[in-house]
Amino acid sequence: MISTRFRLSGDLDKVNAMKARCDQWLLPESSESTDPNIPASLLKLWFRELSDPLVPDSLYLTAVTHCHEVDACVYLVDQLPPLNRLVLLYLIHFLQVR
Repeated sequence: MISTRFRLSGDLDKVNAMKARCDQWLLPESSESTDPNIPASLLKLWFRELSDPLVPDSLYLTAVTHCHEVDACVYLVDQLPPLNRLVLLYLIHFLQVR
């Protein structure tokens, strides 16, 4: 049996409701759930729905193969297209300050 301890997802209806609000450039209702899995699921959904992946196919194997090597990861980030790099660095900064 696979443990779901670290694989929680937000309630699909609530994730879709929050997505609909975001698609209309509206902030989530303050009365909406305080479950952190909902915005986390929405963020994962956003990345999955990107027309081009954050890590291009040409760099994906390198990213997976060398993910535990700091120098290789830094080099990989430097090789990303400018917009992809900007999004990744913003996400990292966001995760660090929260």
